[in-house]
Amino acid sequence: MKTMGGMIFLAALVAGCGDNQSGPGLDFTLEPPAAVRAFSVDSAHVRVHWDASVNATESSFAGYLLSWGSVTDTLSASVLRFTAGPLPQGLTQFTLRSRRNDGRVSAPLSISWAPAYRFDAVPLVIYEIDDSTSGRPNGIDAGTQSSNPSTFLISPSAQATMDFFLQGHAGQALLLSSANQYSSQWNATLFSTETVTSSSLDTARAAFPAGTTFSLFNIPVVDNTIYFARVQGAPGQFYFIRILVRVPAGSFPSRSIEVRLSLQRAPGVPSAARLAPDDPAPASLPCSTAAVIEVARASPPVVLRT
Repeated sequence: MKTMGGMIFLAALVAGCGDNQSGPGLDFTLEPPAAVRAFSVDSAHVRVHWDASVNATESSFAGYLLSWGSVTDTLSASVLRFTAGPLPQGLTQFTLRSRRNDGRVSAPLSISWAPAYRFDAVPLVIYEIDDSTSGRPNGIDAGTQSSNPSTFLISPSAQATMDFFLQGHAGQALLLSSANQYSSQWNATLFSTETVTSSSLDTARAAFPAGTTFSLFNIPVVDNTIYFARVQGAPGQFYFIRILVRVPAGSFPSRSIEVRLSLQRAPGVPSAARLAPDDPAPASLPCSTAAVIEVARASPPVVLRT
């Protein structure tokens, strides 16, 4: 079976404000915003959400600072979400701080997230495999670094590209099934044990499911549910996707579902990796316009099974 490794991220604040002028101080009585979370809007943008700081009702509370890359945005106390971009492919660290009117700030709270390609404007429709005589599609290629998702009727020619299909053998409950459940030599897609109840891919989370949760070749179909999967691409490559399933319809043997996808095209990179809320911060923070966050991947996230 597969072994899943972890991801280690190093965060550093880099000073650099003209002639080394120091910025506002750290206020240990000021709480950072709570429950930071995010989702991939499209191939170049991420939306960050958070809950208000417990200090938000105090008269000295001014709002928040949101930093990523070389950018810092100053936000009012009423702003609890922000769309950041354009962003490069791969993970970007976002750091949030509360701020007071006098310029003092809270300790940082950080989250790392990646933009992803979205294919949800027009859903893909697939039918259960028992409906194959109708000529309607029942398999999905989730896409790769250079190709978009597509549907097709399962046949021997699909071996190299099919990632999952809709299975409901003999009228049983519908399953999303890895291609290797159709033929053991076909691509092995792994579904996470974590799912999210939602009618839209615009659903913010605190973290992507841990690598160890990607352990299922089959998972039951539930309406308005987001699934997470790891799919194979070119030899030695794999990709992480989100799958939104909606509107199961019809009756056996012609049941169908609508599928909307979010594809992380950077090979081997999940959509997110959560950092601890107490990452070390300097006693004196740099000028906001010069705060730079560097994120380094210290080990590959997953070890492939062959």
